[in-house]
Amino acid sequence: MFEVKRGLIHAGASAKLDYLETLQDGLDVTIPTESDWENAAQLWATLQRAGRTLSDMDILIAVVAVRTDSTLVSADSDFAPVPDLKRADWRSPFPEN
Repeated sequence: MFEVKRGLIHAGASAKLDYLETLQDGLDVTIPTESDWENAAQLWATLQRAGRTLSDMDILIAVVAVRTDSTLVSADSDFAPVPDLKRADWRSPFPEN
């Protein structure tokens, strides 16, 4: 939510920001656990050894998504090397039923 909100604030998109705030009311907040911080540190080291980089925030988001069996919706291919992470590209069309 942070990255979306900061982009809208930067762009001065107040109507979209207002709409986002109404959507936020229906979202669950997941607080990182102590094991999430440990897993994030391990993942950071693994990625560094493989010559890959991912921001600290993105690493933490990824490990929480894995723990909660959530799908990370992002167009960022940097998440590709994260093991067991389910991803969806928001630019892709939705599958038809």
